[in-house]
Amino acid sequence: TDNQGLPPAGGIIGVESTTDGTYNLYRDYFEHWKYLAFVRNSPKTSGSLNLREFLTILINKSEIIEDHYLASVEFGNELSHGVGNAELKGFS
Repeated sequence: TDNQGLPPAGGIIGVESTTDGTYNLYRDYFEHWKYLAFVRNSPKTSGSLNLREFLTILINKSEIIEDHYLASVEFGNELSHGVGNAELKGFS
């Protein structure tokens, strides 16, 4: 939700709107898996995300198949310089 200019892998395949904001959707392929990343167009440092919205976008764009299993969803920080922390107060 705030990448501070650090680009994700791959290239932009779309600009997607959610109730949370507008995101660039990136895609890349690795040897045995597909990488998809939503990068918010303006920073957000707190609040809630509705993962169902993001999954619905991916299903509608045929990036994932509705009746397949999702292996992982990653959300967190990745330090590229300096120090920092992330606090997750709840997950449901």
